[in-house]
Order: sequence, then C-alpha cells, then structure tokens
Amino acid sequence: MFVHQTSLAVPSAMESMSKLYGLTPGELRVLAAVSEFDGISAVADAVGISQATVKTHLQRVFAKTGTNRQTELIKLVAAHAGPLRRQ
Repeated sequence: MFVHQTSLAVPSAMESMSKLYGLTPGELRVLAAVSEFDGISAVADAVGISQATVKTHLQRVFAKTGTNRQTELIKLVAAHAGPLRRQ
C-alpha cells in the first residue's frame, strides 16, 4: 500500500479562461480589472495602460469569448468561478 498526500488543485477562473479562450497576458489583466472595476477609465488606471489599449484588449477578449458587452464578460468569469475555486 502506498500513502501520499493529495491536493485538490482547482484553477482560478482567470487561469481557466486564459487557457480555454487563448487570452494573452494583457487581455487577461484587462479582463481581471473589468471584473473588479467599473468603466474603461478605472480599468485603464488600475492596469496602468491607456483607455485606447483597454478598448483594444476588450475587443479582442469579446471576439475570443463570443461576448459583446462587459456585463457578459462578468457573467462568463462568474461561470468559471466554481465553488471549489481556490482563493
């Protein structure tokens, strides 16, 4: 008999989405900020990029995820944040 410690490694919502949708690190940072902040200017300030760059990343994330609005992205992130997600 072999005894070893096991762990339940559940990826975060952002990790799951990054792999599933092929998001770049920049797109992922913007997506994470959109989940926390309201508005393009707040996201730009939080990430440290221009509003135009936030909009570009958002358009690419929309295209990759099949969404059209920030609220749809928030719902998608929530759907990937299962009850076993590590904090």
